[in-house]
Amino acid sequence: MSDANLQPKIGKINPNQRTLIAAMFLPISATKDTAKITAFPTPTKRNSFISTLATLSELKYARKSLKSFNSDLLTAEFSPSNTGNPGLYNAVKSMENRMAEPFWIGTLGSNTDELDDIQKRQLENKLTFNHNCYPVYVTQDEVEGHYNQFCKQVLWKPFHYQLSDYSKSTGKEEDAWKYYIQVNQLFANSIVKNYQTGDIIWVNDYHLMLVPEMVRKLIPKATIGFFLHIPFPSSEIFRCLSVRKQLLNGLLAADLVGFQIHAFMRHFLMTCSRLLSLDSTPKAILMDNSTVAVGSYPIGIDLETLNRKRKHPEVKNLVELLKEKYAGKFVVIGRDKNDYVKGVSPKLLAFERFLEDHPEMHGKVVLIQVSLSTAEANELETKVSGIVGRINSKFGTIEYVPIVYLHQDISFNHYLALLTMADACLITSLRDGMNLTSHEYVVCQDEKHSPLIISEFAGTYSSFGAALRVNPWDTTEVANAIHEALTMSSEDKEYRWKMLYSYVSENTAQKFVETYLEDLRNRHEENTRALATSIPFLSFEYVRYEYSKSQKRLLLLDDDGTLLTGECKEEYIPSQVTRMTKLLETLCSDPKNMVYLMSSRPRAELKHLSIPNLGICAESGCFIRFPDRNSWESMVSSGSDLSWRGKVREVFEYYTDRTPGSFIEEKEIGIAWHYSSADMKYGDWQAAECQNHINNTLQNFPIHILQRKRCIEVYLRNVSKATGIRRILQHHQAKYYKAAIHSADSELPHTPTLTERASFVSERNSVVAEQRSSIISDRTSVIGERHSISDFKNRDPGEVKIRTDLTELKIKNEICDLILCIGNDRADEYMFEYLRKLLKKQRNMNGGGDVSLILGDDNQSLETNSVSSYQESAPTEVTTTSLPRNPELKVITCTVGCKSSAARWHVSNVEEVVEGLSNLFISS
Repeated sequence: MSDANLQPKIGKINPNQRTLIAAMFLPISATKDTAKITAFPTPTKRNSFISTLATLSELKYARKSLKSFNSDLLTAEFSPSNTGNPGLYNAVKSMENRMAEPFWIGTLGSNTDELDDIQKRQLENKLTFNHNCYPVYVTQDEVEGHYNQFCKQVLWKPFHYQLSDYSKSTGKEEDAWKYYIQVNQLFANSIVKNYQTGDIIWVNDYHLMLVPEMVRKLIPKATIGFFLHIPFPSSEIFRCLSVRKQLLNGLLAADLVGFQIHAFMRHFLMTCSRLLSLDSTPKAILMDNSTVAVGSYPIGIDLETLNRKRKHPEVKNLVELLKEKYAGKFVVIGRDKNDYVKGVSPKLLAFERFLEDHPEMHGKVVLIQVSLSTAEANELETKVSGIVGRINSKFGTIEYVPIVYLHQDISFNHYLALLTMADACLITSLRDGMNLTSHEYVVCQDEKHSPLIISEFAGTYSSFGAALRVNPWDTTEVANAIHEALTMSSEDKEYRWKMLYSYVSENTAQKFVETYLEDLRNRHEENTRALATSIPFLSFEYVRYEYSKSQKRLLLLDDDGTLLTGECKEEYIPSQVTRMTKLLETLCSDPKNMVYLMSSRPRAELKHLSIPNLGICAESGCFIRFPDRNSWESMVSSGSDLSWRGKVREVFEYYTDRTPGSFIEEKEIGIAWHYSSADMKYGDWQAAECQNHINNTLQNFPIHILQRKRCIEVYLRNVSKATGIRRILQHHQAKYYKAAIHSADSELPHTPTLTERASFVSERNSVVAEQRSSIISDRTSVIGERHSISDFKNRDPGEVKIRTDLTELKIKNEICDLILCIGNDRADEYMFEYLRKLLKKQRNMNGGGDVSLILGDDNQSLETNSVSSYQESAPTEVTTTSLPRNPELKVITCTVGCKSSAARWHVSNVEEVVEGLSNLFISS
């Protein structure tokens, strides 16, 4: 495969914008042997820092001798570190020619207790100028409490679904938590100290979960992102942490929280909703004053660098030696840390089962298992060594050893050679954030195409559909997968490998960094604009000015909470309903207005609004009645799966029985659970539990949950008020010919053929082209004035009928130059977000203030890197059309109440909305 095909596709990235990357360990370490004595202690399962070192006397000797090594540390050479997070280091390094050189903030991984302030400054200057690294100095007591105790015992195990036996009765966890806060504050202080205006702050992993909040308090306008490289557990696990809310609040100060896969992201969303009672969308957590975006960003590998290393002569020599050594045998490769979650023991047990079930394979298969050094307790090593010894003694001979067990680090060249000559790679992780060994194995198998066996609990599992996927706890299933891999046909191997390689080559390390940073920048820009303090108050003097000079207006008005104070019909005040009706009648009487009531209520409750020229959107976009029609148009396709309604109803009934004052409202499509009359605190808690329940049980259905004021609504995923706006624009500005075709088809004795339709479309396009020119010179001209029906006397009757109806449709002045959209809750945020994208897109297409007619077109899509909180339900297709240009188009979006919103302005309450709209008609 050519190197050209391996080059990652890189999008927008600012090469001049600095990135401060905070991680527990710097990507470099001292290379002198003297640094080994001062290295961080290796934590054990329960032992303290003192017992981790050999003896207390050795510790005293090390500290006594440290002063003599201080000068060595200051003069030591630093090289890339093998500790910490190599995947992150390599990913950032792969972008060195595509982005400004990043600055790292982290610890050295060496004991610096005895360094005085002058020596610390000297070391800091050296690392800053030579390596772009800002060291954070932590004491050994802080290392013990923060890293060895809290991170490794309190956080790491639950995050990997391991039951922790950490003692809480002795107060150790409380002490460790204090150290966790201390170290996080040291990192935050270092970030603030080295921050420059415009920098991107990227905080990494579970060691620093409080840092985003700490930095936000000191630099409120900073761009802050957090990425978790390990799994995020389900809410049932996370809720067991005593400091669960503090950790969540720490993360929610970031603009963007990233995870390796979608499942971890979903767990985080559910946990925030359940424990903090926060509203959420499939892509964001909705805070009072901001929106925290969440996303999945699978980390990858640097293909270019890996392929360059594969070409090293030593790798080729080692491959030949290994092939010669294991000639005539199948070689299965495993390379893991021997810790609690990598599944080395289950792997060995499965291999034992494989040998038991397939005696014909005795002497023909070798498992080479490389166990890397680990920070976990060595008691696992005893267990693993016992299993290896038992299997080798049971199935081995003088000439044949079934398992070659290497409890040591091997060189990278040896590692690449093993991956290249292997007949299968076996990964049996019990829980893993992301396993890049699988990526490297796929790349190294570009000739042999040997299969990959991967655990369903590994992060790459969901993306590697062509791999042999197994449950590592089921030894029989893993044993069968080994046999299948070794007996697979060459055609099947090649097919699977191509699919795997396609994913690996597309999801590279460069794409990981570029996509994450780009989304972080976009989210920060949106948050900066959407902060409640930055949303100005809407003066209706400004609205009246734009209203009076406009020639055609599109008014999109919510009802509940916008024109009425009630949130449901049980809360309506009759006098307010009468007032709203009169107001709509007044607005609709102006021929320059196109008025739509964008309601969340069902159609049956809106029948009484038989106001001339009023358009209605019901059930949050599910149904639309246009002003010039008496019938409703459904936005829900006839084949939509609505079986979820019964399941949602059962969940709502369960919580209704247990929440006094709550009730269920069933609509034609959606279904809602209201708890406005329930106890405030208890109702919020039950609502969070209810939302989590639905997320867990109905995650495979095409639905989304809408958290409104004291109400939970469930709708189809791809229907919202935003899709309603798109259809309204289509109807009024460019889609009248569809109505003509539809009307004609219903009356024809036969359905026009494809040829007839193609002929009509060609004719129609020429008509529209001429009509566009006509509109520019005379907005009141009509198609019929330019094309006589007699022109089509020789055409097919069906085509003549279609063309006749089209001719009779006058293009009135449907090109609006003012869009006014007012709403108050989460359902209306979809409208605000869509109009914002719409306006942004048409500006980009036309440049400056030159505005063209804008449409939502199902046949064209908007390519954007922005992270939208409403991406799942709002239309992603926003386009512009080169129809008559109108440089005076204005879009005014307004929310009721001062809160985080995608709206451009806000007003205080319903009374201001009604009074302001009433004055519009008077002024005009």
